[in-house]
Formats: sequence, C-alpha cells, structure tokens
Amino acid sequence: AYVDVRYRPVYTQEQVEGPITFGAVVRDLTDATVTVTARMSGGLVGSRNAPNGMQVFLKSHEQASDTWSSLYGTWRNGTGRWQQLVLDLSGPLPPLDGHMDPGFDASSIALIGFKIGTNASTAGRFRGQLDIAGVHVDFADGTSWDWTFENLDGSIKQMRETGANAVAVVDTWYVDSPAGAEIAPHERKTQQFPGSAPAVEQTVTRLHAEGMAAVLKPHIDVLDDSWRGHIRPAPEDIPAFFESYKAFIGFYAEIAERTHAEGLVVEAELESLATDPSLRPYWEDVIASVRAAYSGELLLAANWNNAPDNEGFQKLQIADLVDRVGINVYVPSSGGANPTVADIAESLGNWLPEVRSWYQAVGKPYCFTELGIPSMRGAASAPWRQPPSGEIVYFDPVVQVSYYEAALNVFGAEPGFSGLFGWHFRTWSDAGVP
Repeated sequence: AYVDVRYRPVYTQEQVEGPITFGAVVRDLTDATVTVTARMSGGLVGSRNAPNGMQVFLKSHEQASDTWSSLYGTWRNGTGRWQQLVLDLSGPLPPLDGHMDPGFDASSIALIGFKIGTNASTAGRFRGQLDIAGVHVDFADGTSWDWTFENLDGSIKQMRETGANAVAVVDTWYVDSPAGAEIAPHERKTQQFPGSAPAVEQTVTRLHAEGMAAVLKPHIDVLDDSWRGHIRPAPEDIPAFFESYKAFIGFYAEIAERTHAEGLVVEAELESLATDPSLRPYWEDVIASVRAAYSGELLLAANWNNAPDNEGFQKLQIADLVDRVGINVYVPSSGGANPTVADIAESLGNWLPEVRSWYQAVGKPYCFTELGIPSMRGAASAPWRQPPSGEIVYFDPVVQVSYYEAALNVFGAEPGFSGLFGWHFRTWSDAGVP
C-alpha cells in the first residue's frame, strides 16, 4: 500500500482517480516522523529480522534521471491489535534492522509505503486481513499531514444499497483512565471537536441527501482501551466529571440541532454511572441541558448484560429521562461453528423474556443501538469477541447474515421494538465488505 505525498491529503475525487503527473512536486521529509497506524489480523510473529511482520518504507525520487531509492524501517511483529509503526528521519538512518539505498534522499520523497511479509521459518499459508487506519507525517517545521483512507460517499452509497433507512454516526472523546474526570477530544481520533473541520456535520448532511435518517452517537472511551462501562471517577471528582460531560454532549447537541439530526444518544454504555441511583440528579441536569439545546429525540445505548458483574439495561436509572432506549446486543448462540437461523433465533428467544419484562416495567420504546457479529466462522458463540493476536480466523458471511435475520425474526413484531443499527460500518474505501 502506498501514499503519494506529491498530492496533499485533501483532494477532490477527480484528483484521486486521475493519473499521477510525472514531475509532480516531491516533499521534503528531512527530520520528519512518519507514523502508520495498522493492524494485521492473521497470526505471524517471530524474529524482528526481515522479512517478517509489518514495515514502513519511503521512496525518494530523483526526477531528472527518474531514479527511485528506498529507506526501509524496522519490521514490527504482532497481530490482532492496532499498532503504530514509526519511522523517525531525525535519528540515525537506516533504523535498527532497516535498510537504506545509497541514493536515498529524504528531501525528495514521493511515496510512503507499507508492506507485510513472512520469514523463512513461517510454516503454513499466510492469510488474514490487513487494516491501515491512517498515515501521519510530522514535518520538521511543526506542521503535519494526515491520510485516513476515508471514502465517506462510497460508504454511504453502500449503506443505502443495503436498504438502511437510518445511520448512527459515532464520534469519540476520551478520559485518560477509568477514574478520569476530564473528557476531551483526541486530535488524531476524534472526528469533530471545537475548532476542527465539521466532519460529523458533513456526514449528517450526506446521509440526509441519500434519504437516510441520522442519529448522533457520541462515545467516551478510555485511552488505555479499557471498557467504558467501568468509567467511574472518585466521589470527589464526580461533579467535575459531569460538568465535563455536559460540555461534551452539549457540543453534539448543538451539531444535532444545526443539522436536523433525527436523534442523539446522550449516554452510551457508561454502566457504572447510568445504573447508580445516587447519580440520577447529575443525569437530570445533563439531559435538561441537552433538551435546551436540541429539539429532537433523545436515546440511551445500554449494554445487553452478558456477565454477572454487568448491570446492563435492566438496571438503568435514567430510562425515563429519554424518549427511546437503545440496547447494544451481542447475545451468543448455540449451534456450534455453523448455526442456522433457527439456532440463533432460539438463543435470542431465550433472552426475549428479559426484554419483555423490562419493557413492560419501563414502557419506553426501544431499539438495538448496536447488533454486531463478525463475519467469521464460529462468531455466533461469542459475537462480541475479537480474535487474539496470532489466531487465524476464517471468513464466513453466512453466519453474519443469519444472525441479523434471526434477530429480525424474533424481535420484528415485538411491542415497543423499533429497529436496529448494525455494528459497524466503516468510512473506508472497502467498507461494505461483510
């Protein structure tokens, strides 16, 4: 995979599809730092010596003679998790276990490359999926560029072709730990924040243009990747946390109002906070402030409750404060590695009485704000599960289709049920692949 740095990272579709002109301006990456965020799903680990794992490299171009030279970074092993591969041109070159051609010139870079490989000790067939989330360059003068490989228009078109009539738009802010009290955007991960480009607003506008409704679904995550359901500041920090939360959710309430979004999720899987009755006054204050800024429908997105220490949607203390309750659903199924629609429907049917009992008590309409299952063999037994590093998985689109079909068969006619949002659809160029 390559990024052509002779074009800036923001360009028209015509520029993307057009040919690269010989003699286009190369870029000076002297003392720059290149960071690629990537993930390799199939398991190959071993010696750091090439060729094994993932590697970033650069191509310099001497235009007069049309000569290309390369600098190869250090090989990185490890699969299953996002990793950042860094090539620092301000340090010794080539880097550890890297390689540099004699004619390489950091002041004349045309291409940033990324590749995978295996070493001689690898046994068996190489398989799996390579995901590249983005390429970031920090230049020596303090400026930076980003390439994210997004193709929003293509993703929206493919979503429309599935028959979808509504899309939940997710954006994420962060706390630094589960006990953190300050909620803040991340410059490289958050799509829209005060002072940034209006990415979320543009997405809602494009969804409306395609005839689909839009629900904003802001998330809070922890920088260490621990689950958001365990976010719980110390008692003395609770007031500060909820003040920060009001600023966070208020930002998206204003976006929702400006764009006429059909809904706004005001709480998503903050289980430790949304199931505690002592915190209800804080939530009342938050939701009142949201209603003052936004005139549309308010939702929650609660966990479906899959473990003894998870309270889930049944213990929500704030369901009556919103218009619709969402449940994030990852119910496991019996039926082995290849369950039928009937097998999955039976498992969902076993969970159905819990939902009915809750609905009768609360009386709020509900939807599934997430219904997710990977398209891999055996996924129905643990739909929430991501394969660990080194595990080889096998593509199985049938189990994914069967899971959605079974869910609609079981819940489609249930009183109060209003539909589901599939988890999840990326804005990358290959989005829409099961």
